[in-house]
Amino acid sequence: KTDNKLCIVSSVVPSLNSTIKNSFLKKKLKLYLVNPKNIPLNICINYKLNQIGSDRIANYVAVHNKKISNCIVIDFGTATTFDVIKNSEYFGGLIFPGITLSMNSLVNNAEMLKNSNISKVKKITARDTAASIQSGFYFGYLHAINGILRQIIKENKFRPKIYITGGLGKIFKDKIEFNPIYSEYLTLEGIRVIGKHINDE
Repeated sequence: KTDNKLCIVSSVVPSLNSTIKNSFLKKKLKLYLVNPKNIPLNICINYKLNQIGSDRIANYVAVHNKKISNCIVIDFGTATTFDVIKNSEYFGGLIFPGITLSMNSLVNNAEMLKNSNISKVKKITARDTAASIQSGFYFGYLHAINGILRQIIKENKFRPKIYITGGLGKIFKDKIEFNPIYSEYLTLEGIRVIGKHINDE
């Protein structure tokens, strides 16, 4: 039976929401689009609610469910996002260009460059173009991430746990400061928690 099945959708492409909704309704499935204005949890979001991505909400919910009151979540997606949780509240964050997006932009706009794989690099000085791109992206993002973390911690005067999620997070996890925890499916964990609370209502 499908009448008691609930589909939770976390979408950051609003233009596709109606298409997604219609496809589920045709199958007579109950649908919930993650929306910051009606999350069925006792949470506090200090952010413009009509501007926060549902993926960032899901990350916050996952951390909140783990009873972590002070945390920074770094999500390596299309954009690299930093979400700050302070005293159990969503306190804001920042959005940084995504690694793959930046790589594609560089390659597409520089005729002499060919695509290069994004991977962990041991030495910063390279001796060919492909290796130079790899080094630039790996060390460039690594130092940017560590610098951003230090500034967030200094500005907020707290000692947070650091969570990393998203596919490319694993190549940085060993070099990011403050002993980060890599949780590849953190966003999905948050979506599951939201779905469980909706079903329990």
